[in-house]
Amino acid sequence: AGIIAGAGLDVVDGEPAVPPALLTAPNLVITPHSAARSPTAEAQMTELALKNLAARFADAPVLTPVPEWASLRSA
Repeated sequence: AGIIAGAGLDVVDGEPAVPPALLTAPNLVITPHSAARSPTAEAQMTELALKNLAARFADAPVLTPVPEWASLRSA
């Protein structure tokens, strides 16, 4: 109890730099963001992108704004 036998990570904090301890952990698998490569995930991402585009062209708030771009509105 209280021990993790193994783990799989699709995202690592601080990417692209990965802490060396994670790279050598014998019970850890790190994947290159492959969790988003399923047909379901791709369909959901496409739907979200289309909703964001529709909102933007309707001058409405997008569903997933990028904070760093919030002040960059086209004239």
